[in-house]
Amino acid sequence: MKNRLSSLLILLLAVVLTSCESNDDTATINGEIGGEWNIESINYTGTTIVSQEGNSVTTNLSGESFDENATMTFNEADNLFSSQGSYFIELTSSNSGQTQTQTIPINDYYSEGEWDLDGNILTVAGGLVSISSGTPVVGNPNEIQSQEYVVEELTATTMVISGVDQQLIQESDIELDVTIDFTITLTK
Repeated sequence: MKNRLSSLLILLLAVVLTSCESNDDTATINGEIGGEWNIESINYTGTTIVSQEGNSVTTNLSGESFDENATMTFNEADNLFSSQGSYFIELTSSNSGQTQTQTIPINDYYSEGEWDLDGNILTVAGGLVSISSGTPVVGNPNEIQSQEYVVEELTATTMVISGVDQQLIQESDIELDVTIDFTITLTK
């Protein structure tokens, strides 16, 4: 079950940053979203409950990005965005009194889609960033549902985006109940 749990945690990371919902509508918006932004950090905390054959294990997660070499570009002329690059995630998981930390390389990801900013609610078709430890991930707005993020701060040089992801994922006989809070910090 431990190997399957590790595989599910990596799958969870892919889901977290490609689909999120939020309903916060208060923020500091003093800048324009258009242009190329450098990803400075991606941080998250959360809880998963893995259930299999009547047994459940609760895991607390936290993750921080490092060695970021990634960008997001928002084109205001056609309201299209793209994000691409590479970085690492240091993932710490704790359950049953044990803590495990692993480094996950995020190599050459790519995501694109349509975007809209209404107040401080950023709606995108697809996810802003994708986590895949091996293959490129492409978000197709015709196949991927729109997601909402909260722009906590937007100035001429800094943008902070946050969200909460709550999902129930089923794979074979394993059920994964996930709640993740995350923040993406970008600079120009």
